[in-house]
Amino acid sequence: MAAGLAALTALASAATFGATAAVADADLPSADAESAGHGHGLWIDGLGLDVASTASSSTEFPGAEGPETNGLDLALLQTATVDADGLTLPLLSDGTNGGLLALGDLGALSSYSASPSATSSVASSGIITEDGGIDLGPVNDPSSFTPAQLDASALVRQLLGDEVADELLDEATLSVGALASRVDAENGAATSEYSLSGLELELSSPAVAGLVDDVDGLAASLLDPVDALLAEGGSVDALVTGLVGTLNGLPLVDASVNSIGLDTTPLTGQLREQLLEEPVENGDGSVSVDLNDGTITVYLDQLAISGQPGETLSTLAPNTDVLSGDTVTAILNGVSEALVGPGPDSLVTKATSLITEGVYGVGLTIDLEVGLSATLPVVGTEIPVAGGSVLIEGTLGGILGQAGYDPLGIDTSDVTLLPGLPISVDLGAVLQPVVNAITPVVSSIGAAILPVLTTTVADIQPSLVELLQPIVTGLLDEALEPVLTEVLAVTINEQPEESDLGAEGFTVRALSVTLLPLLGDAAVNVQLGSASAFAEAAAATLTAAPNPVEQGGTVTLTGGGFTEGEDVTITFPDGTTETVTAAAGGAG
Repeated sequence: MAAGLAALTALASAATFGATAAVADADLPSADAESAGHGHGLWIDGLGLDVASTASSSTEFPGAEGPETNGLDLALLQTATVDADGLTLPLLSDGTNGGLLALGDLGALSSYSASPSATSSVASSGIITEDGGIDLGPVNDPSSFTPAQLDASALVRQLLGDEVADELLDEATLSVGALASRVDAENGAATSEYSLSGLELELSSPAVAGLVDDVDGLAASLLDPVDALLAEGGSVDALVTGLVGTLNGLPLVDASVNSIGLDTTPLTGQLREQLLEEPVENGDGSVSVDLNDGTITVYLDQLAISGQPGETLSTLAPNTDVLSGDTVTAILNGVSEALVGPGPDSLVTKATSLITEGVYGVGLTIDLEVGLSATLPVVGTEIPVAGGSVLIEGTLGGILGQAGYDPLGIDTSDVTLLPGLPISVDLGAVLQPVVNAITPVVSSIGAAILPVLTTTVADIQPSLVELLQPIVTGLLDEALEPVLTEVLAVTINEQPEESDLGAEGFTVRALSVTLLPLLGDAAVNVQLGSASAFAEAAAATLTAAPNPVEQGGTVTLTGGGFTEGEDVTITFPDGTTETVTAAAGGAG
């Protein structure tokens, strides 16, 4: 920082004064440079393009003080390709060519550098202002910025092989929000800042896209045990058969069975639609799964902040490893929790609730055809007088005693008197024996269904887990974990040990992504938003006023160029010493 001023008043003899302080030596990138700045918005190992096309700016003092600014040459970048372990990809995506990068609004990134003096240089890159400041607009309003997409899907397929990719995981895309970095080098010290507005990982899984079909199939077969009770030879069928025999044994009654069945529309009709309405997610919302197409969204910004002292993506510690071992474990657990976990927003929990409610709403209808007769007075001839369907109907929820669901009951509303009867007939009177015979059987039917239905409902959640867990385990073990550990390494606020400008410089990158990191030197590094700078330290000074000073007079010593907090020892002409601590700004 620029030297500040402080005063030390002391009695001294007439003399001149001097002091010493360490001055940092700069490891200069060129023979003449005393300070330098460099920024590049985009850099990829082995790209082999003119650096100007990648939003690169460089200045140094003396000779090229700047300021200098440069943006991306998108036309030139459109022709570039990237080689990753023998796989050649277009650098920029046009939506159809399988390119590595779709820049979105990040296509507007640029760089800035200026070296106005030996003790001052600045550099920045990314989404920045005209004077090299970080543009906080998209950071404060991320929705205003169209993220860049780094598509690693080709690398996923190369890693997993076609069979696993087609079945379990076939796409992986890193979504990157607005980013920038800046380094200010003043008097031998560098300070840095960076910004990043968003970071997500989107994965596509054909297996996950098929999970609703699997759940649908389970729901469709869930009531098979109840259907078995209604089928020929089942306990409910036997009760109904016996009831018909009882009715036919009544005088002037003729009965038969029209149908026995379940209306499963409440269970199967809307289950798919309801499951697809909203994504499922894990407990903290860091992983979201869209069951419509199998898209798994990992909110890396949320996971990166978790457990860090920084509260935002733009305040994380240097060299934050986004896909660290702990984070990979959190992602794997998050996907598992979102699909088969006990949380309120998981697939299993939602499906269990929807299927249970659907089972409760399933209607049971036993349709009996009943004919009623009467005997004509005097002649004693029997004639038909009424007929229609008598329904034993209700819901499975009613059988289970669930509030809001109709219990089994008897509906005789379809039974009516025949037209043109020669005598007056009291329909209620002739129908009552039928109702009396049916009533106890209704309770028996409910009692026959209840234990089977109770077991069926209790088995919904375990059955879903048993169905889905092997699919999820295969996805995690055979596909997702290898992709998370072998396809990408992501670092936020990267500060390499050696600067891009050499040992004495300082570098910060908003984001660094390494493709196929396990390949070591053969891996491909993608740098976004890099800034580097260094500057010589101002020489330490100590001046006396007045100088010279008369014997016994008062002199004020003013120092500058020291390191803040540094102890400075002053030796007076008479051999005495005094130690003072440099104040803020290096003043002594």
